[in-house]
Amino acid sequence: MNRTALLLVSAAVLCALALTAGKGSPASSPAPAPVTPLLSNTPAPSTIASNGVLTLTADLSSSRVLTGTSVVHAKVDVRATTTVGTAARVPVNLAVAIDHSGSMSNGKMQQAKRAATSMVDALREGDRLAIISFDDTVTTFPSTAIDDGSKARMREFISRIYEAGSTNISGALTQAYAELRPWAGEYKVSRVVLLSDGQPTAGITDPKQIALLAQASREHRISTSAFGIGLDYNAALMSDLANGGGGSYRFVEDASRLGVAFASELGDASQLVARDVSVSLEVPPGVSVDDVPGHTFTRSGSTVTVPLYDFGPGQSGQLLVRLLVSAPGEGTIEVLRPSVRFVDVRHDAPATLTLPLTAQVTPDIGLVAAATNANVDDMAKNVDMAKQVRLAQAAYESGDTKSAFDILGNVRSMFGMRADALAGADTVQAWKQGGDAAKRVNMGLTQKTMQNFGQNNAY
Repeated sequence: MNRTALLLVSAAVLCALALTAGKGSPASSPAPAPVTPLLSNTPAPSTIASNGVLTLTADLSSSRVLTGTSVVHAKVDVRATTTVGTAARVPVNLAVAIDHSGSMSNGKMQQAKRAATSMVDALREGDRLAIISFDDTVTTFPSTAIDDGSKARMREFISRIYEAGSTNISGALTQAYAELRPWAGEYKVSRVVLLSDGQPTAGITDPKQIALLAQASREHRISTSAFGIGLDYNAALMSDLANGGGGSYRFVEDASRLGVAFASELGDASQLVARDVSVSLEVPPGVSVDDVPGHTFTRSGSTVTVPLYDFGPGQSGQLLVRLLVSAPGEGTIEVLRPSVRFVDVRHDAPATLTLPLTAQVTPDIGLVAAATNANVDDMAKNVDMAKQVRLAQAAYESGDTKSAFDILGNVRSMFGMRADALAGADTVQAWKQGGDAAKRVNMGLTQKTMQNFGQNNAY
């Protein structure tokens, strides 16, 4: 089967899923073992839990599930309950990795140096900073405590950075993590901020392998934020670094905006309220997690774990969970037990919030439909649409424009105005035009699809 046919088949399958969700699992999917009904008079618990730092909200696509095997969606929402400006600043252990490869010409290098210097100026006594400049090689200003003398030396180091060479992102990250690791146990917040305008061309060049570096560093309490500057950087790599590394992902087309973006990043890092955030999805016998679209996850027995990013004041993240549920008979059953686990930054202590989700079993599909939760249903449609737009993007970026336009046409016919808001006529026009217009619209699509998947760490 050629690539065009394969992509069109993939799009058709996703369309079928979007139209049939809730009416039963695909015939090829193995039916889970039956759920053991609970007592029918078991009270349904509250779907909100909070400890003053994070709030966990969870809902099912319907308060009733169909007898037999069916698809059920759950929406899990995690929000920081502290509003912007009220969280006290904590000292930070930072490393800034600045790409100075040859493509950083035309003013980008000078703007990056100004932004880095502004960050140095904004740091306080008690903070630490390492500066890594990289092309195909890596040059390091070692992690140093902030005072007036060290700030002057940091400014001098930054002033000597100039554009040349290729792009060794993996080498820069490896060095940045090494600089932060000895101090990570002493600081509540340790973070690498990566700035690059291009593709990895030296060191490790496989984006997935580079993203694994960021994931592994979370075990050492180090998060990673990624700044993509201009229109030629690897958007998938940058978003994977941020999502796997627990930081934020920022697209800065205009280099003159780097100073504002760096200031925002420093503010977010120094006001974190929760780090090492993850969602655990525990299911009883008879229920299985089929997918958590748009998010990486791991399985262990009956539990699926989804890592999220660090949370600053007011930040949020959502998951849509696709469940296969086998429910014989009637009564009340537990469908899912989501928990959010994190470290409370202010107290440097672990915390957990848990919400069991239950539903009434019924053989009447009309009662299931009547009890539909509109918010969960709405997110399910957005996720189905975003998955297909990602397919169209992949086809376009591989040069298969026919498949890309066909998939977009199917999306627009299925989702109407909803699809127009995500990838409307302006997307088609930009793709036909090519060049910077196409690159710009692809960056926007990447951010919008991330947000539709509930990854609200995209700026």
